[in-house]
Amino acid sequence: MKSEIFLSASFILLMLGGCKKSETTNPQGTKHCVMTTYPQLTGSGKVKTFSGTVRESREINVAFKTAGQIEQVYVKEGTFVKQGQLIASLDTKDYLLALNNAQIQYDQFNHEVARLKKLREGKSISVNDYEKAVSGLDRLAIQLQNEKNRIEYCKVYAPVSGYVQKINFEKSEMVDAGTPIISLLDNGNMEVEVSIPAELYTQKEKISSINGKTSLEGSREVPMRIVGMTPKADGNQLYLLKLAFTKMPTGVTAGMNIGITVNMKDGKEKSTYSLPMHAIFKSGSDDCVWVVEADSTISRKVVKVEGFDAKGNVKVGNGFNGTEQIVKAGVEHLVEGEKVDVISQPSASNVGGLK
Repeated sequence: MKSEIFLSASFILLMLGGCKKSETTNPQGTKHCVMTTYPQLTGSGKVKTFSGTVRESREINVAFKTAGQIEQVYVKEGTFVKQGQLIASLDTKDYLLALNNAQIQYDQFNHEVARLKKLREGKSISVNDYEKAVSGLDRLAIQLQNEKNRIEYCKVYAPVSGYVQKINFEKSEMVDAGTPIISLLDNGNMEVEVSIPAELYTQKEKISSINGKTSLEGSREVPMRIVGMTPKADGNQLYLLKLAFTKMPTGVTAGMNIGITVNMKDGKEKSTYSLPMHAIFKSGSDDCVWVVEADSTISRKVVKVEGFDAKGNVKVGNGFNGTEQIVKAGVEHLVEGEKVDVISQPSASNVGGLK
């Protein structure tokens, strides 16, 4: 009996040891979490700073596709809604009566067409009479579907994720089809508007990169791209520059102020970018960095190290435009083509992400 117990315990220990060995010798299933940074322009050139304002790129007016009495509005002004969320509904009592009436007519005529089909097979009625009956059934089917659609039209859903800016009607009020009942600010397409002087507008071809930084705690500069420039100055001789985020920062809302840094080329020296020292690793004789692609995979990029800046960061001088996500820590554990999870950097007052 004791020998059996001993053998069973030995077998369990052997299995546990085998499982432990399997976990440590098969790291390929582990998905690495990485922190990233963006190349910062350090080469010669002028730096200009401005203050911009975050704006929603579009305002959407939501309306019912049919007329009726509002049964319920499920949102309030200022609340955030997700795409596909139910935001309002109409009273459906009258539409349900019309649907039931259309269903009764369709069912009755469907039985009649089935009877006429048997008569046609027995050649008791003409082909023309039978085809007229079938056409009548098709028309009733269309009418029935139309009444079903009306029921669906009594509910309206958020077409995009965003904030409710204004509610134009309340419960029990009558509305016509197409009348806007709610205005939404599209949260997925924020833009930044900046007023720039004529001097910068006339030298817009010399802009090498643009970065933005909000006043939020722990925020960092985010590369931005130009959406457009208004070619006509306003009364203060300023031109409107519209920018878009290459990656939307968390916590940014419409109306927020944002600092804009515009880096200009001067043509005397090629631009260089700085990166943290830990972002650089050796691959053979090459200095390389890991670039995080849009699908969260990483790819190796060979760089040319050209010294250090005043902060001790490495200066690199080829193939960057300032919008690349570069892995800045743990680079030695990564392999070409693997998928990674990008984690945000906690603020100075929130070390460890405890709040």
